[in-house]
Parts: sequence; C-alpha cells; structure tokens
Amino acid sequence: MPALPLEVSAILNNISDVVQSLKANKPGARESLISLSHELITVLELPSEAIQRMGWAEPARNAHCRIGVENGMFKYLKESRKQGVSAKGLAENAKVDLPLITRMLKHLSSMHVIKEKAADVLKANTRREFFSSFDVASPSFASFPEYLKVTNYKNPTELTNGPFQFAHKTTLPFFAWLDQNPPYLPIFNNYMSAYRAGGGLGHYLQELCEKHGNLPGYLIFQDREEVIATLTPGTNFKTVAHDFFTPQPVLHARAYYLHSVLHDWGDDDCIKILHNLTSALKKGYSKVLINEIVVSEENASLAATSMDQLMLVLGAMKERTEGQWREILGKAGYRVLTIWNYPGVAESLIEAEVKVEI
Repeated sequence: MPALPLEVSAILNNISDVVQSLKANKPGARESLISLSHELITVLELPSEAIQRMGWAEPARNAHCRIGVENGMFKYLKESRKQGVSAKGLAENAKVDLPLITRMLKHLSSMHVIKEKAADVLKANTRREFFSSFDVASPSFASFPEYLKVTNYKNPTELTNGPFQFAHKTTLPFFAWLDQNPPYLPIFNNYMSAYRAGGGLGHYLQELCEKHGNLPGYLIFQDREEVIATLTPGTNFKTVAHDFFTPQPVLHARAYYLHSVLHDWGDDDCIKILHNLTSALKKGYSKVLINEIVVSEENASLAATSMDQLMLVLGAMKERTEGQWREILGKAGYRVLTIWNYPGVAESLIEAEVKVEI
C-alpha cells in the first residue's frame, strides 16, 4: 500500500489529537474537528469530485431539503423515530410520486442529511433541524455573478441596491421585504428562536433570567414596533419599541447589549446608532456590550466567512475584523475595554465605554 501524502498524514495526526481534546470536552475541539474534516475532504478529493460536489450534489441536497420542508417529509421522518419509515410511506404522507421521492431520499442519505436504517427504511438524523433559506438566500447567491458584472465588480454597500434586490426584483431592504412577503417573516423568527442568533424576540434575556434570576434592577428588550407587537408580555423583562436611529430613552443603565445588530448596517450608520446611545450612558458606569462576529485577520473560520457572505448578498453589508470594529467605535467616541472570545466560536463580545475627556 503506497504511503499517504505528507499533507494527508499531517491532517490525520491533527484529527487524532483533536479527538482526544473532544473526549476531554475542551472548548473549541468540536469546531476544530469540523474544520479539519473539511480540510481533509479538500485534500483528498479529485478535481472531478470537487466539481461533482459543488456543481450538483450540494445544490440537489439544498433543493431536496427545501422540498422536504414544504411537503412535511422531515416531519414524518422525525415522527417515525427509531423504527424509521419506508419511501412508500413517505410518498403517501408527503403526496410525492414514489419514484421521485425514492431518488431524493437516496441522495439525502448519501449526503448524511437522513439515515438509511435498512433497504427502503429511512429515519431522521436527529442531530439536525432544517430551516429553509432556499427561497430567499439561494436566488441571491445564484444571481450574484451577474449582479457583479452589471456593477463592474464593485463591493456592494447599499441596503436597497444589492444582490438581494437584484435577485428578487425589489428596492426594499431585506427586513422590509420579509415584512411584506409572508410567510418568510415568521419563518425567520422561528429560525431566530431555534438559533438564538440575535437575542431576537428576547430569547437571550429570557435565558439570562433563567440562569441568573437574582439580578438587581430590571431588564428591557427593545426592537422594532412591528416585532414588539408580536410578543406575548412576560414577567422577566419589559418590552419597549425603539428605533435605534433615535436617542436611547433608557438612561444610565449598567449595560446596553447589542447582538447581531451592527452587522446589518454600514460604517456610517453604525456610528449613528452608537452616537444615539452616548447621551444615555453614565460615564464610568455604563458599558456597551456588542455581541458580533469578529473575523480573524488570518485563517478565518467557516462560520465567520459564511456569515460574511450571507450579509454580502442579503444586506450588502459585512462582518468585521477587530481592526474595523475598533475604528468604528473610536469614530463614535468609544474606547474598547476588552474583546471576549471563546475557542471555536465565531462571535465575540466587545466591551466598550464612552471616552472620558480629561
């Protein structure tokens, strides 16, 4: 048997080391193992296999997942639990032609989206849940090359004139389009609930209350009026409609927490949002906590770069490096106290305060 190429051997050795870290529950081990697995595939696969994967295997998987969400296929798979369900049973429940669904299921199984328990017996991969961005993000990516040709390969920076608008034939910004095109807004909100990505709908405040119920003072959740209107009043925190392009009405709070807010806006708008916080801050006491992705200057993670690409096509915006965050905060009149990171996690917590004039 021929010896393994040095590059492959090095990756396998790294995987072996990280597996031990994973067994010891070391932070970042899981994410490192995923990254190494991607690297191993890239090194091992032939050019023809890379074309096969990117050209039609992955697009087919995405399309089948979208169809499976629409016709309830994944719901039926999940309900079948450990015993699984046959392709015929799924075809009847999902109302899909049996030869067609059989082909779809085989491909989803080969890509490890579902599990093939036995011949013609499928079951859900219980580690996965599906949210379809197929209708929204995929057209934006598909038309991105043509958009760049039209714009002479300029970096998109306009909320109302980016790849998303080009693909969906609209001048509305992404969130305004969601508001006007049901059912995408509730789907997006359900995704936020599952992912807890933005603290959206107060999920982070709820979790904070559950874990630290004896906090002094009180908590306030702010969002757009149309979002606040959808919330059921709770006992753990207050809800207040607020436009962050207007001055912050809550004065002298201990902390003002913004999670995945500023990445939706360009630099000038970020500075305006931060300026509107300034008058509410008590110098030497109030802190601004910005929970955002901080893109590494070298060897950026897939989680960071993939979100940057999503921001690029949906909002014509970007994720930022540490240097870019420091520049924005400095221009807005803040100084960075520290940046908290967690191994393997793309998001960081930037702790800042308003500059004190001496």
